[in-house]
This record gives sequence, structure tokens and C-alpha cells, in this order.
Amino acid sequence: MIVFGRVVILAVLICMLSACSFTTNIKFGSSKADTENAITQEAVEEFIEQFRDKWNRYDGEALGEEYTEDGKTVFGGEAFPIEGRKALVEQYGVVFGDGSPFQGTSVAIKTEQVMDLGNGFCRADGSFEIFTADGDSVMTGKWGNVMQMTSDGLQMLQEAVFANLKPEDVITPPADDQTYAGVKGMTSDPAMNRIVKAFEDSWAAGDSAGLASIYTEDAIRLVDSVPETIRGRDAIRDSFDTGFADDSPFKGSRLSGKVLSIRNLNDQYLIANGIWYGLDANGAPMARGQWANLYRREGDEIRVLMENAGAMVFIDQ
Repeated sequence: MIVFGRVVILAVLICMLSACSFTTNIKFGSSKADTENAITQEAVEEFIEQFRDKWNRYDGEALGEEYTEDGKTVFGGEAFPIEGRKALVEQYGVVFGDGSPFQGTSVAIKTEQVMDLGNGFCRADGSFEIFTADGDSVMTGKWGNVMQMTSDGLQMLQEAVFANLKPEDVITPPADDQTYAGVKGMTSDPAMNRIVKAFEDSWAAGDSAGLASIYTEDAIRLVDSVPETIRGRDAIRDSFDTGFADDSPFKGSRLSGKVLSIRNLNDQYLIANGIWYGLDANGAPMARGQWANLYRREGDEIRVLMENAGAMVFIDQ
């Protein structure tokens, strides 16, 4: 796989994943008693249709309007997020430019679940598959997004797109990798600091139950090392059991995370994104990547409602 091709194709998916999806399996729910202003299936379908029209015209400027001004995307082909509508429009200039490897490909996208969060926000997740003009599958993956209803209609606020890892993918950073050296995370939110530390400590101890406890009962986990979306705290605990098994490369490893941004959606939900890096059982660099999560407040604590995380794939080391 060519690096440029991977990055461009994934960049294309940033908008496609939530927009050009079939909605036959969408499920709606709201944490608020008043659902009068809940984001409906009709609103999602309208967003899909307008996005398809702009995509078919290869109109990067118009596609930028499908994001909030401060919208961001987090995907596995990059070390850091693409932030802001202007940057996204510039990325589309590359996607639709001459020589783009996306030309001739097509994408099939499935929307698994949509949850209304109240106050004009919703959570959505699903999967995707990219095909060549000959119909050959070249990439599969998952997406998990937070969308906002604005005066201009439904728009993307935080997207996350990760391709499923293949056996031949190399996630070990080069020996001279310094991409995350010196990057400082946010430390102003005590509840966020506690949950990050709880994750790091439980991971280091191989404590699956401890890790699962930082997720809500109805949480979903989308990670590139597992083809399917993991739904519910019990299934999430089981996924960590598998990750810490004797034959797993993650057994004995340590993971550290940094928060790059936090935003409150309302008094119950917040989103955040950041970076992570791991050391194997011998203390050597194992992997690094990005994450973009949705959290629910429970008293003075927060728990993960949707996790999106994936490793950077390195080519020609």
C-alpha cells in the first residue's frame, strides 16, 4: 500500500463515512426527556443527500460546508487531526486534484447506530469498505462521529476514521521517530486526568475489569485491531482479556495517552481527542496513534461512551 494513497483515501472517507451511508439500520435514542428537538432519521437522510450532491460535483468548497467551522477529523493515516473547515477544504483540493488515487474507486458504507445526545448533538458509528473500479476490495474500516444540528443544518463536529489493521501492516515506529516528542497534553480537567490515569494504570496491570469500568454500560469501542465494533461494557472487558492474552503482542505492554482538546457538548456529554503511544514488555517503542472519544458525565466522574482509536501504519521502514 502506498502511503499517499492511504492518506488520500482515508481523507476522502472523513466526509463520506457519515454522509454517504445507508440508514436502514439506524437506531435513535435520547438521554433527554424532551425529544422534541432530537436529531431524527429524516435529518440524517437530508444531510446524506446534500453531501452526495456536492461530492458528485467534486466541490471541495461546498463539502467544507458540511462541517462546523471548528470541525475536526481524526483518522489513522495522520499523526494529528485536521482541524477547521479551511484545512478540510484544502484537503479536498488534494483529494480531487490530478493524480489522486481515489479516482475510479468507490465506497460502501454502513451506519450501525445513531444516538441523540440532546441539545442538537448525536453520536453515530458504522463501517466502510473501499473498492477499485474492478470491484476489488482494497480497504475496510470503522468510523465513529459526533454531529451537531446548526442553523445551517446537520454538520460534522468530530469525526474519527480508522482502517482495520491487516497482518502485513507495520505499526512499530521507526527507530528515529520523534513525532510525539515534546507534545504537551491538556491537564486542566481533573475528571479527564483521572480517567486517563486509570486507563494507563489498568493497562499496565493487565486489568481488564479495571479498564472496562471506565466505560459506560452502553459504550461502544471502535479500534483498528478488531474488525467489528465492540458494544457494551461486558464485551469491552472481553476485548481487553483478548488483548492481554499470552499470545498477544500487547501482553505486558504500557500505553500512555495525552489529551489535545476537550469540549463540553452539554451538562452530560463532552468530546475529546488526543494521541497515544505504547511500549512493549521490554520497554521498546511498540506503536503510536490518535484517539477521539465521546464521554458521559456520571457525578464528578466521566466515562467513555464512544472510543475511537487506531495505530499509525508505517511503510518502507
